[in-house]
Amino acid sequence: MTGQLTFRAAATLAALAAVAFAIWMTFEIGGTATTTAVDDVAQGAAALAAGVACLAAAHREPAGLGRAWSQALRRAWRLLAASAIVWGLGEGAWSYVELVQHRPVPFPSTADVGYLAAVPLMLAAVLAFPTLPVRMAARLRTLLDALIIAASLLAVSWVTVLGPMWNAAAPSASARTVALAYPMADILIATVAFSLLARPRGRGPVPMTLPAAALLCLAVADSSFLYLTTSGSHRTGNLVDLGWLAGWLLFAVTALRPVEAQAVRGPAERVSLARLCLPYALLAVAIFTYVMVQVTVHRLGPFLFGNGIALVVLVIARQLVTLVENRGLNRRLERMVQELSEREAQLETALDKEQTAAERLRAADAMKDTFLRAVSHDLRNPLTAILGVALTLERTKLELPRDKGMELLGMLVDKAHKLDRLLADLLDLNRLESATWSGRSTTSRGARSTSRWGSSSPTSTRPRSSASSRTC
Repeated sequence: MTGQLTFRAAATLAALAAVAFAIWMTFEIGGTATTTAVDDVAQGAAALAAGVACLAAAHREPAGLGRAWSQALRRAWRLLAASAIVWGLGEGAWSYVELVQHRPVPFPSTADVGYLAAVPLMLAAVLAFPTLPVRMAARLRTLLDALIIAASLLAVSWVTVLGPMWNAAAPSASARTVALAYPMADILIATVAFSLLARPRGRGPVPMTLPAAALLCLAVADSSFLYLTTSGSHRTGNLVDLGWLAGWLLFAVTALRPVEAQAVRGPAERVSLARLCLPYALLAVAIFTYVMVQVTVHRLGPFLFGNGIALVVLVIARQLVTLVENRGLNRRLERMVQELSEREAQLETALDKEQTAAERLRAADAMKDTFLRAVSHDLRNPLTAILGVALTLERTKLELPRDKGMELLGMLVDKAHKLDRLLADLLDLNRLESATWSGRSTTSRGARSTSRWGSSSPTSTRPRSSASSRTC
């Protein structure tokens, strides 16, 4: 909870600082000299603050991560801290010449060493953040997307910045090399940023949306600086310098964000439509640039023509990779459908068994009802005979001839035995139900009991009726 509060407070302060910087640059509060000083000092301070925050993040112990991921995370933060500090030192060299020596910064200068040296460290840091492993086809698709993004940005940069700088006369080879290194670095930075945005979320412990936004801010600010410098309209204290400040503040805020305990799988890995279409959106921008060049200049030139061919080849290769992925996906879907069919067949078999068991239960229940009806009738007959004999003995007060009394007593014993057999069959019925519920078939036993009572009932009814009539 403390980490979240610190992160939110840092984000709020960074936003307020960016807004205050934008207002100061727009209205030039305090005059041109003060605005220039605020511009240089704020950019350097933001870079150094990002370096300190990244070093603190590198020494922070991430909870819930394995050793390999923890080491990779610390390495990434250290590289990012080195990049921020090197860039801050370059900005310090720029500020010293501009604010202390009060002279224009030469080109190339010591500041360019810091600015350009920070780029490979920054890209290595961002790419060093650990992520979940992916299939080879997905890696190839990600690489092709990055190449499409780079080729698209290269076309736009060639028309706006890189081409004019290439064709412009340079005082020396070193100045020309440094001048061309800046737009190439911006293309690399923007390519990595858009590739991070196109990647599925939840694949690593550090969300890469903020680092991608930071990279885009730095690339846009640097490209805008080069464009304005080429056109001769840039000066220190311009609003485009907000991009450098915002970029390093975003890196500082990212370093203060609590690290997730583990990367998220499953639905968090689903790629949104916007992320899927991001490389093709940049491709559309490049196509629009080609169209505008063809309409205005009526000639693409060798570089744009070669870059266009490379774009076509990359798009075709990207579609082939997509076809291979779709084929693999179809195979996996077919296996899943087959497994589901097998499980459905197993469920149908189990359902048939349950239905068979239910039918057996219904048959046993019907047999029980039939048996109870037969037994209830047969129970009434011996009870009626016993009651008749008892009433006869009561009326005569046992004053009967010996042979007649012995006949009534024999009938009483016979009906008592008959009643005992009926009760025994009722106990058999209870055991029959228990065996049916446990899956054992005892239908034949119940059938024999039912048939015995069904066959004995007609023969026993007539003598009991005649005996009852005699006694009554």
